[in-house]
Amino acid sequence: MFGQKIAYFLFLGVIGFFKILPFRLVYILSDGFYFLFYHLIGYRKSVVRKNLDYAFPEKSKQEKLAIEKKFYRNLTDLILESLKGYTISKKEALKRFYFTNPELLKNFYRSGKNVIMTVGHIGNWELANAAVVEKFEHTPTVFYKPLSNEYIDKYLFQSRSRFGAQMIPIYNTALHFSEKREKPTAVYMVADQYSTGKKSKKARFFGKETVFLRGPEFYSTKYNLAVIYVDIKKAKRGHYQATLSILEDNPTQLKENELTQKYANRLEKSIRENPELWMWSHKRWKDKKIY
Repeated sequence: MFGQKIAYFLFLGVIGFFKILPFRLVYILSDGFYFLFYHLIGYRKSVVRKNLDYAFPEKSKQEKLAIEKKFYRNLTDLILESLKGYTISKKEALKRFYFTNPELLKNFYRSGKNVIMTVGHIGNWELANAAVVEKFEHTPTVFYKPLSNEYIDKYLFQSRSRFGAQMIPIYNTALHFSEKREKPTAVYMVADQYSTGKKSKKARFFGKETVFLRGPEFYSTKYNLAVIYVDIKKAKRGHYQATLSILEDNPTQLKENELTQKYANRLEKSIRENPELWMWSHKRWKDKKIY
């Protein structure tokens, strides 16, 4: 318990530092962290290279090296932006993350229909919290895994929900979907993690059979929920834009794994368009023993 408190106070010190640090200085600091992460430490460089080799066998060594360097620059931006994002004002957050077509959800809301918003490890969702509350009528719901440090966990819960989003522990996922609510909800699910569960879904991803979390397909089929894909792009440093598209509005009519394949196809398209934005440092294909 004492160790948790020490870690919490150190964490608050870091957050306090970034709270007063202007964004222009955040990016100067990020440039330094890039040099540290990439050139000195080589953080997960072997994982990144194996992922890039596995996903892009058709690309030259020089092309993959260029993606690799851009990825690390984006990674350090993402880390420091997230630390800044825990205390960012609503006005500033709305300037830095915006949706190009929020009207896409209006008809679903008017008909009282809940939706599942599928996203990947692309962009900065610490900066999106204000936008999903301000731009949509649906109540935004985000599942999260509680941290072992209860003090930091409580802080992050309060920070991420301060604009009005519902934060639900992943252990209550099934309960959340089964409960009745007066107002339609939009459930945001980061669905590109590796899964080891027996009920995992499979899809072709970068030409390889890949396992995905079952959540979007399972819950959309069980409750007949429309599934929306959120395509996030980096407009410029520190600024993101997201475009919505309907992945499926009648999932009960699909065959098993079909919705997951649709998601995988759309996610791969996003990654191929801006490969440096995806989280290549994750061990995405662990079932293939490439690491």
